Amino acid sequence: MGLEVGHLKLSILIACLFLMTTSGFAADKLFAKELQDPTKGRAIEGEEGLMNKINQSEEQRDHKTFQVATIVIDASPETVFKTFTDYDRSPEIFSYLKKAKILSVNGSKKTISCEAEIAGGLLKFQYVLEFTEHAPNLVEWHRVSGAFKSNEGYWKFEPIDKGKFTLVTYSKYVDGGFLFPQFIVKKELHDNMPIILGELKRSVERIAN
Repeated sequence: MGLEVGHLKLSILIACLFLMTTSGFAADKLFAKELQDPTKGRAIEGEEGLMNKINQSEEQRDHKTFQVATIVIDASPETVFKTFTDYDRSPEIFSYLKKAKILSVNGSKKTISCEAEIAGGLLKFQYVLEFTEHAPNLVEWHRVSGAFKSNEGYWKFEPIDKGKFTLVTYSKYVDGGFLFPQFIVKKELHDNMPIILGELKRSVERIAN
């Protein structure tokens, strides 16, 4: 009983930390302008708001609820794919990721060791993911070992305007287990996926332009 109470208190503490540290990172503070959905095929040139718009939704797959976010990047899918799959340099792009190391390569599959931080560095996680690449339009991943019960999803890179631009879709599901109730995981993903997309967009466009 004492151990269960201790776990419950720790879970509540972590929940409070998540809620306090993610509430200030809503997507509308990063990208204020909103225009139409970029997938509807209207012209992109000159529509700065459209280029910065992030759409968020949920996706049901295999009885799991994935959090989904999209953004348009001013670069070809090939450029976005090449930048994203340079895994050793991922910590230079994504602020939450402190270390990333390729452990093995087997054809289109790569096993990556990751170290991440949230809550201003108060919480650190280590885990191993396996990425499957379908160049230049799709990267899927799933958890192999380490933190969380499940960590899976995909990055999709779809061409717009004959490949001049790329519609990037980021879909992710995490099962945090006993210590991370699903409503907390959902909020953390919803608040931070736009930040991650924004960081990728800035890095790619700096290289491409």
